[in-house]
Amino acid sequence: MQQNKPSISVLEAIGTPNAILHSFGMTVYDSAKAVVQENKPIIIDFNGVRNLTSAFLHASVGNLITLNPASSNLITITGLTNPQWQEKVQDAIALALDPKKRDAIEHEINELFSE
Repeated sequence: MQQNKPSISVLEAIGTPNAILHSFGMTVYDSAKAVVQENKPIIIDFNGVRNLTSAFLHASVGNLITLNPASSNLITITGLTNPQWQEKVQDAIALALDPKKRDAIEHEINELFSE
C-alpha cells in the first residue's frame, strides 16, 4: 500500500467478505468521512472482499464523492478482483457527480413508496 495515506480495509471495517448491504457501505463512509472532509487522500482497500453490490458502493464511495466532489481524485480504490466491480465503482462515482440524475432517481424511488 501507499505510504502516508490513511487506508480503510473494507473487510476489516465491515467484518465480512460480503460488501453487499447499504448499511455496510455506510460503515465505510463513516470511517472515511473525516479524511475526505479534510480534502486528504485515502485508500479504500477491497482485498479479501468476495461479493460487492452497487448498494454498498453508492453508500460508501458514492456518498464520499457527494460529500466532496474533488475527492474523486483523492480516493484510491485497491483490491478490486472482479473486472465488473470497477465498472460498478465508476457508476457510483458518476451518479454522485450528477446531482440531477441522483435527484431524479431519488424522486422515482420515493414515488414507488408513496401512497
